[in-house]
Amino acid sequence: MFYTSHFQIGFSHLGYKNLISNQGILSLLEETAGSHSTSIGYGINDIPETHVSWAILNWKVKVINRPKYFDKVTVKTWARQKSKISCYRDYEIYDEKGNLLIIASSKWIFLDTEKNSIMKITDEFYDKYKPEEKSVFDEIELEKLKESENAEKTFKYTIRRSDIDVNGHMHNTNYLSLAYEALPEDIYNNTIFNNFEILYKKEIKYGETVNFFYSFENNIHTISIKSEDDKILHSIIKLY
Repeated sequence: MFYTSHFQIGFSHLGYKNLISNQGILSLLEETAGSHSTSIGYGINDIPETHVSWAILNWKVKVINRPKYFDKVTVKTWARQKSKISCYRDYEIYDEKGNLLIIASSKWIFLDTEKNSIMKITDEFYDKYKPEEKSVFDEIELEKLKESENAEKTFKYTIRRSDIDVNGHMHNTNYLSLAYEALPEDIYNNTIFNNFEILYKKEIKYGETVNFFYSFENNIHTISIKSEDDKILHSIIKLY
């Protein structure tokens, strides 16, 4: 089942030169995925009754042509390929003329919100999403991101209340926003990354302090987020 949502690019989506930011792109993708789940009875408002929720593991996004302020876009999404505990969801974003602007793939797990534990994705539940076989990237499965061995610690950050989402941990788009803070000033001010990938390893909660590590190798900017003692890897973000 291909599910579609329609948006007009607003101020909250904008970044460099009045173009949609990568954080703005993620917000459109999230909204569409949430609407899709809501349409079949598994949205955020349904959690008190279903006691289940989706949690993101990976993003991979490629921008072909970046929409600007006030542009109208259509986001198409669908479920594809599952294992016992995870499922892929792909996306395409189009302009008003039907031109393809952005493609993305994501990987999710299904959670029991009462036990805060991973649930098995049954065929019966998966079939409610009417999955498709189409994949937007040549790779069927997303690559497992790895830390750079040459990364340097750049700064530390203590999680604020405003960083927390409905699941009680730092919202996934905030990982990307904070990763930009680890970039060198000239890169931050002058570079638009039309490709980015995110791996979420361990949730970050309110009040925790995390360290950011940065490296630049093979034309890829890699940011790792670790616990205050550097023992726990929370996330890896690649920008290129």
